[in-house]
Amino acid sequence: MQIKRLCVTNFRCFPRFETDLDTRLILIEGGNGSGKTSLLEAIHYGCYLRSFRSSVPRDLVRFGQDGFFVRMETERMGDAVATQHDLQVGFADGKRLVKADKQRIATYKELINHIRVVCLTEDDLELVKGGPQARRLFLDQALLLQDPDYAQVLRAFRQIVNNRNALLRHGSWCADTYAILTEQMWRASRDIEERRIQLLSALTDNITERIATHFEGAIPIALRYKASGGTHKTFEIFMADFGRIEQQERRFYRSAFGAHLDDFGIEFCKKRARGFASRGQQKLTVLLLKLAQIDQTRAVTGVRPAFLVDDFLTDFDERTACTLLQLLRDIELQSIFTSPLEGRFLSNTLLGMGAQRISMSN
Repeated sequence: MQIKRLCVTNFRCFPRFETDLDTRLILIEGGNGSGKTSLLEAIHYGCYLRSFRSSVPRDLVRFGQDGFFVRMETERMGDAVATQHDLQVGFADGKRLVKADKQRIATYKELINHIRVVCLTEDDLELVKGGPQARRLFLDQALLLQDPDYAQVLRAFRQIVNNRNALLRHGSWCADTYAILTEQMWRASRDIEERRIQLLSALTDNITERIATHFEGAIPIALRYKASGGTHKTFEIFMADFGRIEQQERRFYRSAFGAHLDDFGIEFCKKRARGFASRGQQKLTVLLLKLAQIDQTRAVTGVRPAFLVDDFLTDFDERTACTLLQLLRDIELQSIFTSPLEGRFLSNTLLGMGAQRISMSN
């Protein structure tokens, strides 16, 4: 997957901006507030229909304007055949319109056939340092890139959770309905958890192999899934021990088990990465996790997403940064980097590798 051209109108700080993206390595360079991150945000919005900085589309509209428009020309390489697509996303008057090749599309499944991207920003350190919600979102987005139908699985699960919580909050108790919803939620959670566990296993294998190949010395990184409420057991065993969970649920009026409460741990050298790993080690862990996500997406779909890297490499020492950049260059992958003007090592190294430079001015 490669993005060949980007055009934005009334998006963030831009009245209008357009550029060709001619190579697999691209450097967007400029000072603070020049719009570097906003360009990556526009590409991200074209894939996920949401920003990585805000969940409110109105926040993306340039001040004083009524809406924004993002257009991308993409190319997908097949077996010696390239297919081009024209993707347009507009937002105005609180409504969004998405078109691909001039045809209106209404589902995420249709959209993802035209563009897949993975983004890496400072906020992704929350995968190591933050709470379970960030890690669940990472897993679910990764699974969604592999299988757009997974969105229906998540919607059905959320509906079960909502129905069950509504029953727990309701004044009159219905034991039969509670039992039915409990089994539905256990089975839906089990399905989601099995998908997530299989993905984590593949990501761990990928990271282990990449470390052994590209980094001197062993840096053991392990990802371990943490299911809530015993859903890894059979339903019969789960129900035999359900009394404790039921008491907790009826006390707090909400579900106390399920995939929406699960988490996974990130271990560095067999210790919690959050407390043991340095900032540089945490950033390396997150970057390797994203690269593993890209490889796994390609393994399942045949498509390797574009990689958006927002000022993430400037903290690495030059040796590690050089290793990572060479790794990205050698992968058949479009990588788009942002860098501040003072990030000369990153800029010089990328340009030496043949990267296209896009200069932003305030």
